[in-house]
Amino acid sequence: MVIKERNTCLEPRTASAIKLSIEIGRRIQQDLPRIAEDYGKLLSRKEIANKYNICEMYGVDIEIAKPAISYAIRGYHGEENVGKHRIPRFEGLITDKKELKRIRLKLIEKGLEYMVIEKIGIHSQNIEERRLLSSKGGVNSAISNGFVPWSNEELDEAYRCSENNKYWCRKGYAGKHRVDNNLIADRINKLFHKGERVRNGYKVKIKLCRYRKKIER
Repeated sequence: MVIKERNTCLEPRTASAIKLSIEIGRRIQQDLPRIAEDYGKLLSRKEIANKYNICEMYGVDIEIAKPAISYAIRGYHGEENVGKHRIPRFEGLITDKKELKRIRLKLIEKGLEYMVIEKIGIHSQNIEERRLLSSKGGVNSAISNGFVPWSNEELDEAYRCSENNKYWCRKGYAGKHRVDNNLIADRINKLFHKGERVRNGYKVKIKLCRYRKKIER
């Protein structure tokens, strides 16, 4: 069974939230440059926000604070489609893209390990609970209509796999490795969708392209 995915458009309210996160991120850079060291020590964005009381300091909630911390660390390079808003670009506290990637992968591994150990999210549900959940509203209403939104866990796992040579094709263009998106899709479907063909190679390719632009700029 092939299940389609929902296409989403950036709404004005979302664009305003992104703009605010970018602006707060620039201020965090100036006020708390030492968060770069914390990030290098594998503190998550939430842990950094709690350590410095960032929500209280800037009068925002955690959903604004977390991306703001991301912008402070990696900078803003015009990657967000925020409509009429004009936002100046700026470099991040960490400018080495390889180092950013290394830290990001370590944080993904840390987060996945924590979810498994503490049984959080999808890891807290047994097979029967997941089956029952799929008959209810919210995200599952989208599933019943043929759409399955991507979770952050799926995106993180897809990216982690794309950096692992187990998920590369044997031969790539001009001597470079090429990601086997179909193999990653199989992994995602097995891990998150009980083996059903919810994701395919093409959709994995598109999601990974957008994900990399977001975290590696």
